[in-house]
Amino acid sequence: MNVSKLNIYLIAFLIGIYVLFTPPFIFSEYIPFSFRVVLELIPILFFLAVLNRKSYPLVMIASLFVWSMLVLMMFLYTESAIASVFYSYLKILFFILLVVILDSTSEVYDVIKKTWLAFWFFVSLCVILGFCLYQLNIIDFTFMSFEDILGKESYHYYSHAFFGNFIQSYMLGIPVPRMTWYLFEPSMLAFFFGVNVLIADALFANKDHAKKFKLLNLVAGLLTFSNTFIIFFILYGVVMLFRLKLLRSIFYLVAPVVLISAVWVIYTALFNTELGSSTSLGDRTLRLEMAYYFLEHNTLLSFLYGNGLGVSTEIFGKGLSSGLLSVLVERGFLVFLFLVFLFYMFAKHNKALLFFLFFYSLAFEVIWYPLLLVAIAISYVADKQAQGDESGCQGVMDK
Repeated sequence: MNVSKLNIYLIAFLIGIYVLFTPPFIFSEYIPFSFRVVLELIPILFFLAVLNRKSYPLVMIASLFVWSMLVLMMFLYTESAIASVFYSYLKILFFILLVVILDSTSEVYDVIKKTWLAFWFFVSLCVILGFCLYQLNIIDFTFMSFEDILGKESYHYYSHAFFGNFIQSYMLGIPVPRMTWYLFEPSMLAFFFGVNVLIADALFANKDHAKKFKLLNLVAGLLTFSNTFIIFFILYGVVMLFRLKLLRSIFYLVAPVVLISAVWVIYTALFNTELGSSTSLGDRTLRLEMAYYFLEHNTLLSFLYGNGLGVSTEIFGKGLSSGLLSVLVERGFLVFLFLVFLFYMFAKHNKALLFFLFFYSLAFEVIWYPLLLVAIAISYVADKQAQGDESGCQGVMDK
């Protein structure tokens, strides 16, 4: 589809503004909720104006219709606040339209992909350099209480205008600056560094460039000191080593040791109060118990259509956090099933990414982040183009 240069950069600009002013970026807290909703409408209306009807595959039309019906039924049965329902509805609408426009307009895809790579190259460098320069006492980070901005209990950051923020944490009594840049939490930032590691091969034609980008994001991810990030990539590294035939015999020898060590780590994490207080494990366990309470008391109607958005906060004073459980409890099984299918459809080309999404969805509501939706859309189109190139080359070879 032919799109003018002005429209290409306007689309990219709207996507960028939309992503930066929504969670998990802390910039979103400076923007009134009503303005963010209006901001979400702008790229969607623009997409609809630019795309012609032939650009919509049948599966996209069906997905939009099913999603609309599910959200309508959820709203009618749970009596959730219409603003919150509409807000999440727009996220999935944005995602589906984004996939369509990137898939149908190579010029827009190229601009978005290059912007994504440049942005995360900059962020990862800020994290690594900021951490090193702080440890060497070359730069100072100023204490900033985010409570003063939000007017409610929140994070306490140490902030630098260029290198971003970190949260001062302690692990076994050792002070650890957990880098957050300008995202809310270190684990959130670690999640996106992890996504970059897993999709890098699809985004770079040059494998050496892909390796450097992966290494940069992996190091930056480690500097968030996210336990979820570390555990996943230890497991991922073991799987990668297992795929090498020469190392399989070594793996079989050390597997019992690894298994015993894993059991010991889990046991220590569960019963060591000092370690538990320095991690989010205790809080995560509590939120799992809260989710189980709702699932245990579900009726058929609440199981299918949910208990309503924010129901956990109303009863327990805090959200469920876990993305999968939150969707299942608040929005019901039908919406849960649709979202699982949708993300599977667009991430199944990358099994590691699919598992990573599932793994992190146990801890965060990552599926509602526009930043993630852009990453999945880029990865999906990149893989689709790569498959097209391979089939084209094969066709030439067959001739």
